[in-house]
Amino acid sequence: MGKLHRGRIVWMVALLVAVLSVGCVASPLAGTQAMPLKVENARLTGVIDGQNVELDATIYRPVDVATPLPTIMLTHGRRGSSPTRNPKESQAASQTCTALAEKGFVVVYVARSGYGTSTGPDFEGGATQSTAYKLGMEGAKSIDVAVKAIRQFPYVDPAKVVVGGLSVGGLSTMAAASQNLEGVIGYVNFAGFPVNVNDQAGINSAFAQFAKTAKIPSLWLYSSGDQFLKSVDVYAVKDSFVKAGGQCKLVLTRYVENGHMVMNRPADWMNYLDSYLD
Repeated sequence: MGKLHRGRIVWMVALLVAVLSVGCVASPLAGTQAMPLKVENARLTGVIDGQNVELDATIYRPVDVATPLPTIMLTHGRRGSSPTRNPKESQAASQTCTALAEKGFVVVYVARSGYGTSTGPDFEGGATQSTAYKLGMEGAKSIDVAVKAIRQFPYVDPAKVVVGGLSVGGLSTMAAASQNLEGVIGYVNFAGFPVNVNDQAGINSAFAQFAKTAKIPSLWLYSSGDQFLKSVDVYAVKDSFVKAGGQCKLVLTRYVENGHMVMNRPADWMNYLDSYLD
């Protein structure tokens, strides 16, 4: 996965060696002390379907580093068909965001339109949920807005962004992968499911449609104890994706009862992410 290899932490090498080729970058900060981090709120602005939106985001980044850094954008799931807004949505998964930032990434956790304190309507509600494909594509619109805004930050390397999402956010991540967003070199699907997990054929079809145009290999991380795996055969989803031309690595991490929130357990998958980005 040579292209993804270039998404590693080049800046750390630059601190140690004056000149080093991109093709021979250092490993993340394994074996070193945790880096001091800055955590701050941001509002990411853009347009979705002709409407101005402002997405709430929490940013975790190493301090006192002048070189633009590789960046991981993460986003959340959905609590049912008509969830109540959680004003702290963008502050979720703080342990995961901190763990990734301590490895040298900028990490941006984004509340999509219609969630948290983000402005804009719930594009993922109502009839959008009629198919997994429609739901994912609507969620991908917020990811597109977020990526475009993040790439403008002076401390972000605009050519080295990775997108990841949990549950409906994972589904939306794979929809975004089908659009091959500029500057994005990797897509991580954390337990990607639609709201309706009882439509195996529809889920298979959605991922097959995403695969038709997705050019970048993706990493799929699920827990063997995910309660939704009782309804969805994730291996069948993967087969549909691969048969349609997609490339992915599926990992079932250790069993955790009701383990859907796999994104929140970085120790279970960090080594797989490291390998994916090598």
